[in-house]
Amino acid sequence: MTDSFNIPLYLGDDFSMLVENIISYDDPESPDALKNYADSILLQLQSAPDFIASMPDQLALALMRIVRVDSAKLCKLDFSEPPPWDVLRGFVGVHGRYRELVSGLMGSSQESLAQAILLLHFYHQSQLPAVPSTQPRQADEDGQGHSDYDENDDQNDDAYYQDHYDHDDE
Repeated sequence: MTDSFNIPLYLGDDFSMLVENIISYDDPESPDALKNYADSILLQLQSAPDFIASMPDQLALALMRIVRVDSAKLCKLDFSEPPPWDVLRGFVGVHGRYRELVSGLMGSSQESLAQAILLLHFYHQSQLPAVPSTQPRQADEDGQGHSDYDENDDQNDDAYYQDHYDHDDE
């Protein structure tokens, strides 16, 4: 988190919509509402990537469960102009199950992908309440859900999140 916080003008409206969605689904009586909504957006993204990709706030909701943004390093960039995806990709780790999906977005919707990553970065850097854990879950052999994201291992989870975009194409 930062002491002084400014959203770049080019993200203002989309950031407001992202925050509005997160707040509207943050319901103590229905603790899974945000997770369920993010799951539905992710399903829509998988079936119609171009449709969701045209809405950066919705794309950010879908991606918040499948990417990690290294905001500590990303915050050192100059945000006076929107950085292109080629600059941002080195700050993003992608969950192993979703690499193909994100690679597809890289090919068809780089600008929206970059905006969504920036929205997530600025949300995490804001003074707003933390998003409840909404990491992907799958049933294990005994039918109990388990998370592919170990909240105790935020520093390095190479098994699931790899910064595979952080390389030079030679």
